[in-house]
Amino acid sequence: MALIDESVYYCSGKALQDVKNLMIVDAIDAVFSAGHRPADAIIKTIPHALQFISADIFNLQWYESKNSYPLFIYNFVVFCLILIVHFKFSKRILKDKYLALISVIFFSSMTNSYLYLRHAQPYDLSLLIFYFITYESVVFSDNDRLSFKKSFLLGAFSFFGYLVYPGYFPLYIISLFFFFFYKLTKEIVFKKAYNSCVYVLGGLFCLIIFESISRIGGHSYIREAIQFSSTITQGDFEQSFSFIIKYLFEVEGVTGIIMLLGLALFCFIIIYQTLNKTHKQDSLLVVIGIAVIGVFLVYASVGYFMHKMIFYGRLLHMYFPFFCIFTLFSLDHFINTIKKRQLVFFFITIVFVTNFGVNFIHYKSFAYPRDIFWKYSNANKLQSIDNICESDYGWSVIPTNEEKIRSPKIIIVNGCYVYPFTDISGYRLFIPPDGYYLLESKSHFINFKAYQYEGFSIIERRNIDKLSLQIKIFSKGDLQ
Repeated sequence: MALIDESVYYCSGKALQDVKNLMIVDAIDAVFSAGHRPADAIIKTIPHALQFISADIFNLQWYESKNSYPLFIYNFVVFCLILIVHFKFSKRILKDKYLALISVIFFSSMTNSYLYLRHAQPYDLSLLIFYFITYESVVFSDNDRLSFKKSFLLGAFSFFGYLVYPGYFPLYIISLFFFFFYKLTKEIVFKKAYNSCVYVLGGLFCLIIFESISRIGGHSYIREAIQFSSTITQGDFEQSFSFIIKYLFEVEGVTGIIMLLGLALFCFIIIYQTLNKTHKQDSLLVVIGIAVIGVFLVYASVGYFMHKMIFYGRLLHMYFPFFCIFTLFSLDHFINTIKKRQLVFFFITIVFVTNFGVNFIHYKSFAYPRDIFWKYSNANKLQSIDNICESDYGWSVIPTNEEKIRSPKIIIVNGCYVYPFTDISGYRLFIPPDGYYLLESKSHFINFKAYQYEGFSIIERRNIDKLSLQIKIFSKGDLQ
């Protein structure tokens, strides 16, 4: 289902409770109940432990909105670490501290960058691991310090990033491609091949460790990972190549348009330099560029021609740090001749920040069912709250009673997630019974464009816009 990435979070909580009760086999079972994301389930025990502690201290429910700050802080720390790696990597490629700082602002101002901060999802952690491994590979290669041990550890940790979120397997391919081709010469081709094989060996070692542990809990990681490989099918295969264009236009706005322009220029520059053999001074950029753009296009081709994989907003997430660097490189390539170069980039930075402000204000106007539920459940018992979904394809995402309440004090309308949206004939506007009045009405988060690019097709996005689901709260009598 569409929310499976976030629902994995509960596996971490159960695993932590099992460890607390010294039920190790049950804890392993809980970790590998996360399916193809066991590493994420393990790491997420950290924010879970903090949530359990804060719930006890402040007398809160584990997963209520007021107790979500430990998870947000965890996500924010991971995000900040990504920005640090991004700055170091940008500086190494662009060879300019000023441009590297702009690259950080560029990436962090994108809606795609902050969208997942409030969610219990594995994308940022997986990106951080892969990004750090790529950066370390650059450093070791530049200093000619790659050894058996370092290559093995880099490969093992890189595969650990895959175990956090397998959807980012293109980053493993990119890092391996870079591992072999960066600074490749005839004199060291065998050394490069050797280090690359050791890198893969490190990944296999990590896989064997996790597969062995999964068997203790009655699972098989390999079997479940194979099953997952056939699940990336929500959306339209036909928009495999156009997906990023539509996403950058509709979700990112002006910042997205600048990125599209920069990427087009970057591809032109790389092709021109490669044909004319004038790219030696930017060999790191060329290798990274070819790896990232090449893997991106292969993935899109597999989706478009073979109907095997589809792009979602979360899958674009792994490419955007690199795309920010490519964009700034290509813009600098043409702006470099202008006398007031820094003034031009300062203006571009203002555009990034302004676009961020506009998008963020718009984002804050939407509501989440769980937040609405916890807002009213603090003053009312669970037995007095009912949830109604206006679509036949919706399912509740708030902890209301399974049994129908005859005369609830509170009715939450559309406290649910709807999928699919291909057929809207099953939509019926809720008319409250006599005696109920509207307390509050807010736009459902699914109306925010960024969420519509998380597995919905073109037709579904149009239907979402047409219905414009609202989360409505109806009350009967005094809430106190």
